[in-house]
Parts: sequence; C-alpha cells; structure tokens
Amino acid sequence: MLVDVSDLWVIAKQVLLIPFEAPASVLIILVLLFLLQKKQFKRYFGDRAGFLAYSKALASQALWGLAGGILGSWLLLGLGIDIDSLGVQWLWPLALILMLFHHRFLCFSYAAGILTLSNLLWGWPEVNGVQLMYLVAVLHLLEAVLIWFTGARYAAPITVAHPRQGTVGGFYLQAFWPIPLVIWVQSGADFYLLPLLAVLGYSDLALTRLPWQRARRTAWQLAGFSLVLGGLTWLASFYPGLLPLAALFSPLGHELVVHASPREEMAGKPRWQSTAERGWQVLATQPGSFAEWLGLRQGDWLLNINGQPVGEDLLAVRGWVTVDFITAQGQWQRKIGFLAQHHQWGMTLSPQAEDQPEVRLSFEGLAKRLWQKLFRQKEDSRWI
Repeated sequence: MLVDVSDLWVIAKQVLLIPFEAPASVLIILVLLFLLQKKQFKRYFGDRAGFLAYSKALASQALWGLAGGILGSWLLLGLGIDIDSLGVQWLWPLALILMLFHHRFLCFSYAAGILTLSNLLWGWPEVNGVQLMYLVAVLHLLEAVLIWFTGARYAAPITVAHPRQGTVGGFYLQAFWPIPLVIWVQSGADFYLLPLLAVLGYSDLALTRLPWQRARRTAWQLAGFSLVLGGLTWLASFYPGLLPLAALFSPLGHELVVHASPREEMAGKPRWQSTAERGWQVLATQPGSFAEWLGLRQGDWLLNINGQPVGEDLLAVRGWVTVDFITAQGQWQRKIGFLAQHHQWGMTLSPQAEDQPEVRLSFEGLAKRLWQKLFRQKEDSRWI
C-alpha cells in the first residue's frame, strides 16, 4: 500500500503526536539516553559538564531523532511496509540474543538477514524477506543522514594504542537518537497506523581525521551500504532468486562498513600525538574553560608556559600565566591570563608515544576475543 503525497503532512503530525500518545515509553527512553549522555560527558569532559550540558545534548539528539522519525516513516510507509510482514516477534528476540555476543549485533541487519535466510531455506519463521531487507535499508539510510549532520557533535578525546606509532590521541564519536515511527498495520481489508519507538546508535573512532571528517566519511559508507541493499531488494522483488543475495549482503555488508572505519584510521598517519621536538599538542578544550578563554584550540601546539618548556607539571601553574603556542594553522601567538587556584586549565593534551593508552583496538575473531575477555588478566586499558 503506497502513500499519497497529500498524506505526508498527516504522517508527520502522527509522528509528532507519538510523545503524547506514549509518554511513559518516551520518558523511559529519554531517561536512559540521559544517563548514557551523563556518563560520557562526566568521563571525558569532567565536572564542568553539568546538568545543562547533558540536557542540551539530549534535547538536540531528540529533535534530530524526531525529524529522522518523520523521514523514516515516509520512506517505510511509501514502500508499503506493514508490521505484520516483518515478523517483529522474531526480529527483536533474535537481535537481543545476538547482542550477547557483541553490542553491534543488536543492529537489525544481522537478525533480519538470518531470519530471511531461514525462511528461504526451511520456510520458518513466516516473514517477508523483501520487507525485512527494505526495513534494514531505510533504517541505515536514516542513520547515515543523522551521522552526517550530528555524528561528531559530542566527540570525546581518548588515547589509543597504535600498532606502529605507540600511543596516539583521537576522538571517540558516539551518539544516540530516539526515533518515533509510524508503520502500517493491516486488519482485515483495512489499514491503520501504529506508532513505534526505536533508538539508533552510532560509535566511531577518529585518529587521522577531524571528528566531522570521520563522521561524514562513515555516513557516506553507511549510505552506500543502504543503497546497495535497497537496490538488491528492489531487484529481488521482481526476481525472487536474488533475495538470498540481499539476505547475505545485509550482515556481511554491514560488517564491511563496521570494520572499514577503524582499519582506515589505523592504516593512516596519526594526527594527534605530542613530541619532544614540537611540544604538547592540544587534543581538546572544554567549553567555557580557561584554555578556551586563552584562545587555545584543537590542534594547537604549546611551546612555553611562563617562559618554561611545557611539561605536565607546568599545567599545575596558577596565578598569572604567559602561554606561547603555535596555532593549528602555523601562527605563533602569546596569550596572558590569570588562573585562580581552584580552577583547572580545562584542556586535554595529545599523548606521547610512550604513554599508557586508554583504549586498545582488536581485529581478531569473535571467538578469540571472547576467550581473551574471559581469561585475560585485568589491565589498565579497555578494549574495543
């Protein structure tokens, strides 16, 4: 059942009414996202990130999610997807089971591919594989749009173990969007709209690029996956023999996208690393901090503080401070300011090669990683 253009505004209004029709569900999702946002901000931005910062971030993501819900609903309804054909009673439980192996397997691209192949091979469970593949394609296209516009908005500075360059700086990109959707439900000969709530999540790593550059590259890759899957599914709707290809591409293509980003970042030349020759590089500054007030920005190189070469101990200097630095554009500058005893500089410096990393990346197989997770001794670094 296709949607007439005149119905687009009606569908948009239906999406906008979902928070009022299901306030309890919306509130639960918003509280969970608030707690996730608070944990991330506390960890990477310190005590300066208070209630206002968490709320601002959540409000921004909720508004983008609302816009995404309208776009997603138009696409899903325009394709004539109805909830009865999706086998939601199988889709969600399988996705949750797969999540036990790795959190990224919660993505519907894996569960939908498995259910479609199972239906094709054994006739069970009863699902419409074409509609399942369309659902995966639409959700990932929607995610690509959200990543393009907001994926790097709250990038968090981290230090990472690099296989050739020692410890390097970088950014962990993470975002969550609550997505209110409406979808067809068929009752006899009639159709009506059913509200659904979903959450899209995104995580990425930027070591060789600026956060916004990494986010937009990932958005292109994810959009490419979505369009290829959508094209295969469209062909399969005319030539059913191609449906197994679409079902296989759903999880395998998604794996290619997931692993492309960290492999690209590890293969390139790290952008964020302090050296004895050049000085200490600014990885990030906290909003409203003394460092930001001085004019220090991401990518600047600190040379001297009060005439002394910069070291970690010099960041304990208080009172009147004179800072010499080279901007990311290569311009030498000197700034003077007063830092009270109870205040912090409010900046994160890029690590040196010999520093202890916060994160280690693993490209090993899932079984081996699970074994290491169970039996590896406790370390200071976390693995992703």
